[in-house]
Amino acid sequence: MSGLQISNPHPYNFEDQNLRRTSTVNSSSYLIVDEKPAQPPKFQGGFFDGGVAATTARKTYLKAVGPAVGLICTAILLFLPLYWGSVVKSPGGALPGWVVDFDGGEIGAVVTNALAQLPVTEGGIQWTVLNASSFPGGVDQLSQAVLNEEVWYAMAVNPGLTANLTASLNSTDPLKTYNPNNALSWIGVEARNENIYRIHARVVAAQVAGITAKFTGSFLRIISSSDNVPQLLAASSDIISQPVYYTPINLKPFDVLVASAPVFVGLFYLMILSFFVVNVAAGARMMSGVDTSLSLLQLIVLRLVTSFSAYFCLALFYLILNLAFGLPVTRFFGGGGVLIFFFLTWLFILASGLAIESMVTILTLKFVPFFLLLWIISNVSITFFPIEVLPALYGYGWVWPMFNVSQAVRAIVFGTKNTIAINVAVLIVWIILSCLTLTGFQIVVRKKAMAAAAQAGKV
Repeated sequence: MSGLQISNPHPYNFEDQNLRRTSTVNSSSYLIVDEKPAQPPKFQGGFFDGGVAATTARKTYLKAVGPAVGLICTAILLFLPLYWGSVVKSPGGALPGWVVDFDGGEIGAVVTNALAQLPVTEGGIQWTVLNASSFPGGVDQLSQAVLNEEVWYAMAVNPGLTANLTASLNSTDPLKTYNPNNALSWIGVEARNENIYRIHARVVAAQVAGITAKFTGSFLRIISSSDNVPQLLAASSDIISQPVYYTPINLKPFDVLVASAPVFVGLFYLMILSFFVVNVAAGARMMSGVDTSLSLLQLIVLRLVTSFSAYFCLALFYLILNLAFGLPVTRFFGGGGVLIFFFLTWLFILASGLAIESMVTILTLKFVPFFLLLWIISNVSITFFPIEVLPALYGYGWVWPMFNVSQAVRAIVFGTKNTIAINVAVLIVWIILSCLTLTGFQIVVRKKAMAAAAQAGKV
């Protein structure tokens, strides 16, 4: 007989996970036959198949994807408005500007009063008149004040405006005596924030054009009685049609186009790359088992050493990338500019990456991307336009990593006001804070893990 005959007056069927056994019934015995369970075909099924295995797989998939998509949609409404709010009415606030009359004559006073009476508009310039005696060094001292970021802009009514314009009315060669474009000087620093500077360049052009149009009417009435109007028209019609205009003085032009990467977009990429390191390191700890095999101190040290060394490598290759594309990091700091740029980059990656490393401890790899999204948006939102023109909510940006490293890079590449010491201090504070929070979060997580293991009888 094939199989095994067992005497049993009560035949029955039973099965386990791997083996189904059926009985063959007769009056005194049954036959047990071993059969393998039916398996669904691989690589051939449809998503909406009706089998038990297909239904279970479909439910598992939808339960995983559905809530995740819902969280992402919620993140759109919670996090993305932070950036949209920074640009919807930006530039919203007006930046300060000084008007200084170095002429001291009648025409200089007219122009100065006209600038002072201009209405303050959103995204414009709020002009304040200062006495020329505050700047004994003249236009050069005023320019230095703008360069030192005491004010965003300055409009200088240049010395000799009234005298030179009056003299040109009696000159046979007016252009040798007076140039309308030298009447005023608009002083600014484009490299401080190239986006707002270009907007305000158009604002100033419109403001001066309006003032010139009003002044020209009065000027024509004054010269109408002059004997040499025909000579003026023949020699220089510009003086007649536009007696007062301005010349922009850009103290620090944004003259290195590739610098738009390390002062803005490149920093965003570095934050994403720091997340890659966090993701890889977390996966390595889980695969290797060091999350549970190492002591608490050893685990914390491992995580910090991994971050510091990995981000060092990222900063080094980021430096090589920028040097390869001709970023001039040596023109204001010499050879030391290379080291300063590298050190700042390393600190920035540490400041942004360690924050993610800290949060992954409690959020886990499943939810830390949502923190990354908020972290990136909160940094990007305060870097494109000056914080002064953004709503009050964005005042946090003064101490955020991306703003500070962007300011420091501008000083290295363009020679803007040197605030590198302050910027470095802010980044170091972020690094220390993240190291402390990482340690605290790891202690909490380890205690919970040990309690769970003890309860399960594993410790």
